[in-house]
Amino acid sequence: MQEAVEACTAFIVRFDLPEDDVPAQKVEEDQERAYIQCHFNRARAYSKLDTVAMLGASLKEYELITAYLARNQVDSMQEELQVCKEMTTLLPHKIKNAMRATTARAA
Repeated sequence: MQEAVEACTAFIVRFDLPEDDVPAQKVEEDQERAYIQCHFNRARAYSKLDTVAMLGASLKEYELITAYLARNQVDSMQEELQVCKEMTTLLPHKIKNAMRATTARAA
């Protein structure tokens, strides 16, 4: 999964603003779907790494996609948007449970 994260990151950074790795507010229309799909794949890969930090990174990705799609009209991305909305609701609970499990193991 780490390789998937790295590959997606290598693609995504081509669109982000170089100063402070600011995510792109708008990508050219012919590349927009690939950009969003890559963020989506990176979010899924982060969630499979299953640590608190990676789950947090996954949540951040899903929030980024949701915000991008709210700002920009992208055709044929309704299913991805629905999954992102569901994940932004579910992941905070998964993160909280993972934090509890980590704390319990440490005690």
